[in-house]
Amino acid sequence: MPQKRVLPQSRRQVPRTLGAGSPPATLQSIAKLCGVSKATVSRTLNGNRALVAPETITRILRTASQLDYRPNQAARSLARRAVAMRRAAAG
Repeated sequence: MPQKRVLPQSRRQVPRTLGAGSPPATLQSIAKLCGVSKATVSRTLNGNRALVAPETITRILRTASQLDYRPNQAARSLARRAVAMRRAAAG
């Protein structure tokens, strides 16, 4: 049986889109394709790039663009509401 050839990270092909009927791009899917953690993808896409290597930033932004990544507004509002509730309780 022939061995499966693994391409170096820089030569892996990123799908143009996830295709019709497939779930939207997520932080997890971008992280998996780029070979980094979800936290690194989140940090990069939210503009906090001080701890991320320039090559990694480029790879993440390119992959997010190719997959037409859009932040999930429902999840974002839930997270903001939870933070607001914690602040009010501590307040």
